Amino acid sequence: MDDLIHIGHLIKAFGKDGTMKMALLEPMKKHPFPVGYMIIEVDGQMLPYFVESIDPESDWVKFDEITSPEDARLVSDKKIFVRRSDLTKTIQNELQKKDFQSLKGWRVKDQNGQDIGTILSVDILPMHILLQIQYRDKKFWVPFHEELIISIIEPEKVLQLDIADGLMGLNQEC
Repeated sequence: MDDLIHIGHLIKAFGKDGTMKMALLEPMKKHPFPVGYMIIEVDGQMLPYFVESIDPESDWVKFDEITSPEDARLVSDKKIFVRRSDLTKTIQNELQKKDFQSLKGWRVKDQNGQDIGTILSVDILPMHILLQIQYRDKKFWVPFHEELIISIIEPEKVLQLDIADGLMGLNQEC
């Protein structure tokens, strides 16, 4: 899944031929759609669907394999992915920044399940990413990397991270 990048999500059937309404992330709308497929997670499996036609500006897509509203319902409200290598570096960077910025407002818990605050901002630096977190009247920075993620509870917007011992104490002294 590391080689896949999230580009949006399918919403619902749009018409009688299986055409679907979708919501692409903004960077995908600014550039011509680069590939003839989308990968959709269905029942825990990442499945490729070939694009018959697409209109990113009007937010609709027609897949070869989906020919009715009933077929479309099986993939409605699902995330859309493509292979990272199929996108230009510019689009990859824009999508990555967009994904990280969506963490604003999420609650953060440490490895013990203790609430450590709410993400105020995401600072994307050349070598790493920092989350600015507010807990009560204190603001502090926490490094963010994929390997630090313990769990993501998307519906509740909770991110549990493995935070190094002593990091919270350092932040409180500042």
